[in-house]
Amino acid sequence: MTIVVANTKGGVGKSIISHMVLPTLFLDDDKTINVYEIDDNNRTSLNLNDSKKLNFKSIKIKEMEDDIDQVKMDAIINDDDIVNIIDCGGGNDTLAILDHLAKSDMEGLVYIVPANDDIEQFENVKQTIDMIYKNDKEARIFLIFNRAHSIDFKNIKQQFIAFFGFEQYGIDGRMKEIEEQIEFEFALRDSQIYGILKNVYKVTLADEYPKLKYTVEKSRELQEEWAKQGKEYFKKKMKYLRFAKDILELVDEFKPLKNMIERID
Repeated sequence: MTIVVANTKGGVGKSIISHMVLPTLFLDDDKTINVYEIDDNNRTSLNLNDSKKLNFKSIKIKEMEDDIDQVKMDAIINDDDIVNIIDCGGGNDTLAILDHLAKSDMEGLVYIVPANDDIEQFENVKQTIDMIYKNDKEARIFLIFNRAHSIDFKNIKQQFIAFFGFEQYGIDGRMKEIEEQIEFEFALRDSQIYGILKNVYKVTLADEYPKLKYTVEKSRELQEEWAKQGKEYFKKKMKYLRFAKDILELVDEFKPLKNMIERID
């Protein structure tokens, strides 16, 4: 499976979705997970080469043809055993990758198009979707309302007014312009957790998740061991336990996205 995370606008969460969210969905499948990104973008706080769960690879602009060919070869040879996630970057990088995917006859891919609640976002999303369909007539596109205040759809409509409109300000909704091209819409709640994992713990969610899950599942037994180590150690570990519970709650919220991606018509 190849999943392309694309939006011509930067700063909408493509890297967080590519590095943190999507890989975590496939942890239990015993598959090789490759994450491709443009050169060395967004790697300043995280040594991705240390990841034990993910293979991070670069797509170099000058060598894009060869790199895309490698992605396709991986998909052809190991389609049932591999997940390729391509973080397209922004602006011209996105357009270049979409164009090269088309030239390499990579069709019927899964595309994740994230959007935040900036008022200009609809135009960027529409441009991205139009470009995807221009290059891939069999594309399966998922629109992700990213950094949502709540995953309740009523609240989503109130927050993402560029898509759903806001009658009080005379802003018309424009979802009808793209809804026939979108397979599903999904919301990801805004959270500081991704930044904490990246910048404080310096790990991906996929790498830390098994440890977090074990901590929550075995918390009663672990607390007895922690208590034996003294007050400060116990307090430190209890903070980690609360952090782990918050992360598992967050992951449970976005797990349904996997079922949508893997749905067979």
